[in-house]
Formats: sequence, structure tokens, C-alpha cells
Amino acid sequence: MHTVAATAPHDVLLGLAVGEGTGPELASVFEEAVAAFARAADLAVTVSRAPGLYRTFGGVLAAGLDAAAVERSSDEDVERYQTWVKTVHARGARAIFRTAFNAQPLYVVRERLACVKVETLPNGDGEILLVRDQTQGFYGGQNDRDGSADRITRTTTFSRAHTYRVLDFAVAEATRRFGGRDRIGPVVMAYKFHLLDLRFANWVADYARERGVDVRVYQPDTMNRNLLRGAWRGNAVVVGGNEWGDIMHADLLARAGCANQDERCSENVYLAPELAGLVEYQTVHGSADDIAGKDLVNPTATLRAVAHIFEHQLGVPGLVAALESSLRDGSTRTPDVGGAHGTRAVAAHLVERTVDLWRRPPPTPSLPGTALVVVDTQRDLLADDGRFPRSASSIRRASPTSCAGSRRPSKARAPTACRSSSCAPTATRTASPTTSRAATSAPAAAATSPPAPTARPSSASPRARPIRS
Repeated sequence: MHTVAATAPHDVLLGLAVGEGTGPELASVFEEAVAAFARAADLAVTVSRAPGLYRTFGGVLAAGLDAAAVERSSDEDVERYQTWVKTVHARGARAIFRTAFNAQPLYVVRERLACVKVETLPNGDGEILLVRDQTQGFYGGQNDRDGSADRITRTTTFSRAHTYRVLDFAVAEATRRFGGRDRIGPVVMAYKFHLLDLRFANWVADYARERGVDVRVYQPDTMNRNLLRGAWRGNAVVVGGNEWGDIMHADLLARAGCANQDERCSENVYLAPELAGLVEYQTVHGSADDIAGKDLVNPTATLRAVAHIFEHQLGVPGLVAALESSLRDGSTRTPDVGGAHGTRAVAAHLVERTVDLWRRPPPTPSLPGTALVVVDTQRDLLADDGRFPRSASSIRRASPTSCAGSRRPSKARAPTACRSSSCAPTATRTASPTTSRAATSAPAAAATSPPAPTARPSSASPRARPIRS
């Protein structure tokens, strides 16, 4: 049976923000899964819901709001959500789960509170750490306020401070995940920096020189070609503008052999000093307003978020693996993935099976052994009826033969070492990226390496990952 880490808290607060559409159904799935996993892990967990529901884009359309009303609604949700996030964090929340709601207010909050989206993808014998920059760029901009029906002016901002902050996080997170700065390889960035004069490229070069980190920035199309060619092997750090990451996400998942995008959850980390690394989990899929209230929404992404919260924020090891094993069973699924069961039935089945698998004792690892094979070509050891062994006296009386070598015991062959990455870590290799003939990457100078930025703490020790400064 798995046990909770000794440093795990025994009185835990989690935040829950709910949007319209299928949000209320998934909020119930979240709360019931939290309660079941908490009972299994002997933790006291309280879920604090944000008041009211946040508008979804489908809800905006259904309400028939005009542009000015949508603008006001967005402003209201920005203030509501930002205030609630700060409040629940101040109360000691370890993490937040959020169902889908309208992107317009959401990305304003993420820009204001300096948020990045974090995901790891398999990459041969290593991993890609994908960090999507939500602190700046097109997704973080603001629309004009003149109410024109025929023109939209959207203002976006990039800053040296945000660029440094995102890179500091990426380097620290990679150091934590990969086991040291020397195992990171180059940090590669995907931004449309050719539109930003030379200023953005200069910031990257300055950062590389000042921090002593190999950082290279590429145009998005060049980055895509390099990723498709497998230019970076082993462990790699990819930092990109959120608009690039949003477009490429499904393709990167498919090429990495990962699950259906709609069944995944994602992790957002707030970098603003007043939130000190608060983590927000979300489903990758949208609000699915068209099936709201019909018991049809797939709960898989929500359950994955709960498992990740318990394992990575609350120190409950093995829960993610137990859920993934439950999902591989495939006997109880929603119609969108070929099943015939409703949301509640699928969630209840997966939660019950996950808890059952998690409670089982971990399998005892098998030890390599040695087998001795005896070929008795001279009938020295076997009795006349073929049984083994002959009596000791008859063995001693057996006369040597000209094939004495056949009776010499052969050396036992050493067991073959397991080369699977699941057995032991393997050395990583970093290949030089393929570039086009045009100059597509900005130069990065190297200097004496200063102390590495502080990494987020290990998931095995939840107290070491502070939520408050």
C-alpha cells in the first residue's frame, strides 16, 4: 500500500472556480474525487468554491449580449477572478482547479499575475519541458474601448522583465525535473521576434550572457521544423509564446504519442511575487455548452487534474499511475470516446478503481537470477529411467570419456542489464538543431554561470513547495 509523505499536511485547502456550460457537472466530479482520494490517503481536504459562475463564450452568445455588454461582463469577471485567486491563496490554498470559462477575462488575469503554462512531453530517452508564456504577447493584450463595429485595435506588450522572469522559471523548473543544470541542454524559444525590432532578440542574448545559460530564440516556423526533425534529443526546454503553444499543442501531443488532447489537464503556475508559485489546474477541453446538463461530458481530464494535485501538491505518491492504469481498462467510457456511459458513472468507476489500485501493495521487483542447464550427453547423472539424480556412488564410479569437456561446468552468463528508461535513468544527448539558411536564431553569449534560479521544490515533499511567500 502506498503511504502519504510524512511532510504532507493533514488539513488542506483547495480552490475551485466554476464556469458555465458543463462546469457545474465537472465541479461535482472534482469534489467527489477529492473526497474519495482524501479518505484513502487519510487527509482532511476542504474545497472552497468561488462564488457564482464565470461566463463561457457559449454563455455570452446565448445571452445575446452586444459588444459593449461583453466588454463589461469581461471586466467584471477579471476583477472577480483576480480577487478570488488572491483571497483563496491568502487563506492557504495549496492549488486551484478551474473549469473552462471565457478566455477574454482569463488571459487578462494571467497577464496581470504573470502566469505560465507548464507541460512535459516524452522525447525519446528524455522529456520536453514545454513552458508557454502567458505574461505577454497577443493572448495577453487588451482591446480598444471605442466600441467601433468595424475595427478592433488590440494592444500587446512585451517586456524585458517578463522575458527574464519566464526564462528564470523555465531554467529552475528544468533543473528540478531533470536533476541539475548540466542535464538541461539549450533552452530554445519560439517567438515571432522578427516583428519586435532587435529588442526582444537583444533581451535573450543579454539573459544568456548574464545567467550563463545557452538560450536560442527561433521564429515559430523554424522551431516547428526543428521539433519535427527531432533536433533536440533527450531532455529539452522549450519556451514559447502562448499563441504558438496553443496552435502546436495538439500536434505535439500526437507526435509524442500522448492521449487525446480533450482528456488531458494542464498546469498553470503564477509567478507574481504575491502569489509565490500558486498552481492552477484546468481541463484542456472547453466548456462544451452544447451538452451541458446531459451527463455526457468526459470527466477524464478533471480526474487527471485531481490525481496530479494529490500527488504533486499534497505528497500522495502513486495516485497518477493508479489513475492511468484505471484508464487503460477502457470498459467504462463516455460516448465521445466510443463508450456508452454517462459522466457520473464513468467518474465513479474510475475513482473507485483508482483507489483500489492505489491501496494495493506495490509489486515486488524481480531480481535477476542464474539458471544452470545440464546436458547429460554421457548419461552420467541421469538414472536409466530418465530421473535425476543417480546415486552419488554411481556418479563417482562413472568413468571419464573422451568428451570430458562436455562435463566441465560452463560459466554462468551474467544477466543482461535492462535498457528501458523505466528501469534506470539513461544518459541524455543534445543534438545541434537544424536551421534554415537564413539567420533565424538570435546569438546568445556565454559567461561565467551565476547561481541557478531557485527551482520549484520536489513533488515528493509538498511542504517544500511554498504557496505563500
